[in-house]
Amino acid sequence: MTEAKGKGRGTTGRLCPLCDVELEEVEQPFCQACQVTIVHCHHCDAALERGKAVCPQCGEPVAEHKA
Repeated sequence: MTEAKGKGRGTTGRLCPLCDVELEEVEQPFCQACQVTIVHCHHCDAALERGKAVCPQCGEPVAEHKA
């Protein structure tokens, strides 16, 4: 894996669950390669799919995230 280079933005140390590229930290983790914001469970930190009502990892209700 190559080292991620930030352009004035910090990196999260997390990888995109879709493409394994390191996520940038803007307001929420963002994948430059996929052009998507990745939302994580507030309880277990698992990556969440859009539209899910509960976390598939721990079963906690998913909080609404507003951009």
